[in-house]
Amino acid sequence: MPTPKTFLLLALFLLIAAICLSKETKPMTNSTISPAAAPAVAPVKKPTLNDVIAAIREVETGGHRDPTHAVGDNGKSLGPYQISNGYYQDSLLVLHRLNYDVPPYKVAVTSDTWAPEIMKGYWQRWCPEAVKSVDVETLSRVHNGGGPTGMKNDNTVKFWLKVQRILKRKGFSV
Repeated sequence: MPTPKTFLLLALFLLIAAICLSKETKPMTNSTISPAAAPAVAPVKKPTLNDVIAAIREVETGGHRDPTHAVGDNGKSLGPYQISNGYYQDSLLVLHRLNYDVPPYKVAVTSDTWAPEIMKGYWQRWCPEAVKSVDVETLSRVHNGGGPTGMKNDNTVKFWLKVQRILKRKGFSV
């Protein structure tokens, strides 16, 4: 028959076992000994073609009370994106191939529907790779500087920086 001392040892053993089993155990690894704090990385938010178009609109006619009727470059550029007739004609070379039935110049470039399409056609003509990759700098500078030489024209840098600033303000990585 077990003695009281044996019961006491058994009770002590069971108590210690219960305490040990109730605690969560973790394997010993370097990460549990000294955890390295991973830097918080914000997700990269890339602008879409429509985001770039909206930023260009803001730069071109940001303060105008009626952007669709804005006139610039001594009457040579019209609408919210300040599109010239030459720009419009260049875009038609692409848009007509795509079977777009584009309205006349003054109607198209002052339209919130057609003006962005005119820009896309123009970019497809002069910088199709920038359209595919949404290269904001190239798109901005070609829009502002006149076709394939827009990226080489130093006068377009200031415009590009304004577009960049607007997109950054809206949380885009540019």
